[in-house]
Amino acid sequence: MTLEEATKLYKVWQNYMEFHDKLFALFLASIPESFLPFPKEDFEEALNIVSKQYYDNKNYSTAELIQKTIDYLNFYEKDEKALQRIAFQLNDPMLRGSILVKLKDAQSNWLRINLKLNSIDSNSLK
Repeated sequence: MTLEEATKLYKVWQNYMEFHDKLFALFLASIPESFLPFPKEDFEEALNIVSKQYYDNKNYSTAELIQKTIDYLNFYEKDEKALQRIAFQLNDPMLRGSILVKLKDAQSNWLRINLKLNSIDSNSLK
């Protein structure tokens, strides 16, 4: 994979991170792979290439941050396995309650970030 191809996938990954947050809230540590816009292996290769580029340019903090996001790929499993886990979790009242809390937290975080990015006062929406 070339640096240019890796950079394009890295941009997709950056945008996908907001979506990942919500999927993680629902599926916890077992998200169906089909939600990824590209195969895990492609993302991992691209992120390693881009991270190395940042490291070589002495931008160590960004390189380290990219490396940390690679771990998120471990949450993606074969679709059937992930769906079996979520079915089990949704049948357990305590786990279901935990999922609902995480979903609400994800919504609140998304709202807070987007209001700030768009310079919107949340009181003006009420």
